[in-house]
Amino acid sequence: MSRLFIAIIIWSWVGGICAAANAPPQKIVSTSLASDEILLELLAHSPQRIAALSYMIDDPQWSNAVAAARAVRGRFRGSVEQLVAFKPDLVIAAQFNSPDLIKMLKDGKRPVLLLDNFVGLAGILGNIRTIGSAIDANAQ
Repeated sequence: MSRLFIAIIIWSWVGGICAAANAPPQKIVSTSLASDEILLELLAHSPQRIAALSYMIDDPQWSNAVAAARAVRGRFRGSVEQLVAFKPDLVIAAQFNSPDLIKMLKDGKRPVLLLDNFVGLAGILGNIRTIGSAIDANAQ
């Protein structure tokens, strides 16, 4: 084989890996009600990209998105084992999740988006932008 041919094969393979790495996440897990509601709104036309939402999403006393959440089957109830079982390609967590969960996420090999500002309108808008960017909501 010529070196040019081998170089083209390697370049194509690496390009495919980079394209896959840059692809929007397709198995997203949200661990908090705040991120659940944002995620459901941003992915209203493609809820199949959401692997799981927090269990709080089903409580009408707290959630504004009970009806929309019915499009997503999985529910996260806080256990690390359960989170791993969803095989997410993105986990959206909040600073107020359990310290063990946060440590596991930071130490793990899965992409994690850790939200830490929930104060006022500026914090909410920042979270919407941050999540939108992480899930490539502009591609919708």
